[in-house]
Amino acid sequence: MLNAEQSPVTGAALPVQYRFRANGFEKEKTYVLEPDALVISGDDVPQRRIDYIDIVRIQLTFSPTRWQRNRYQATIHPKKGRRIRLASSSYKGFGDFIAQDDDYRKFVIKLRFRVFRANPAFELLGGISPMQYLGYWALCCFIAVGFLVIAFMLFKVGMSALILVKLVIIALYIPTLARFMKRAKPVRRLPLRIPRDYLPWPETLSSKP
Repeated sequence: MLNAEQSPVTGAALPVQYRFRANGFEKEKTYVLEPDALVISGDDVPQRRIDYIDIVRIQLTFSPTRWQRNRYQATIHPKKGRRIRLASSSYKGFGDFIAQDDDYRKFVIKLRFRVFRANPAFELLGGISPMQYLGYWALCCFIAVGFLVIAFMLFKVGMSALILVKLVIIALYIPTLARFMKRAKPVRRLPLRIPRDYLPWPETLSSKP
């Protein structure tokens, strides 16, 4: 959830906030864009402050799961300390996540601009790492070959209706896999106009700053 309202007293813009809960083992955290730093707070963690100038890398990925087919993730790499991850959907209950695409996209874009102003040398990366990408391609090839071999053998010896249904279900996941591989492709430096492969842009819009 994004919060960028104005103060009812002064009329000044309040800091941009994004609220997000990763899973059932963690409580909701609040990410605040202060003038010179990203501040993270939550009931189960001490407050953490990271100056924008100390952020060296932001990696944007398309990261679907079984329950979240259109999930995106941003990984923030500071000079020191643990990496920070936030996603475009927030945990509500077992197998139940709230999509926050618009709020997530707006927050990431504002964060990107603030980090760039403080540290123009920071890296804005897209997709997974090259080694992970090669590993996924190898896995895809293995699955494809196995699928074809099993289908051929079953056609030769006879196929039950249940096995046919299972093969059809597997085949239906191929477009999702192809979509993931396209959006997971590693990009060393993303342009300031972030492509839709790495942020949840509405289908009616092209990638914009």
